[in-house]
Amino acid sequence: MDYFVFTTADNGQDPQTVRAAQRQAWNACSQIACPKCRVRAGQYCRDRVAGKAIMARFHKPRQDAANAPSVLGPVGIYGLSWSRVRGQHAWREDEIPQL
Repeated sequence: MDYFVFTTADNGQDPQTVRAAQRQAWNACSQIACPKCRVRAGQYCRDRVAGKAIMARFHKPRQDAANAPSVLGPVGIYGLSWSRVRGQHAWREDEIPQL
C-alpha cells in the first residue's frame, strides 16, 4: 500500500465491511503470481510505459485467479481499484504488505 490508496464510490454499504472485503481481496491477490505480467506471489504487478517498468495495481487476471470478485461482489465492488499516491513509481521487487 506504499504506492496506492483504495478508492470506492459510496454504494450504500457499510464502509467497514467494504474495507474488510478490500483487505481480504488484496491479501488473496498478493498470495498468487500474476498470470499477465508474470511477477511472483508477494510482488506488485508491473506495467511498461515508454519502455520502463512501473508499479501497477493487481491486473484483472490476477484478481480473477485470486477469486477477488467473489469477495468483493457481495459489497457491490467488481474489482480492486485504487489511485496512485504520487505519480508513477519504477518497478522494484518490493514485497506486498499484508493488510
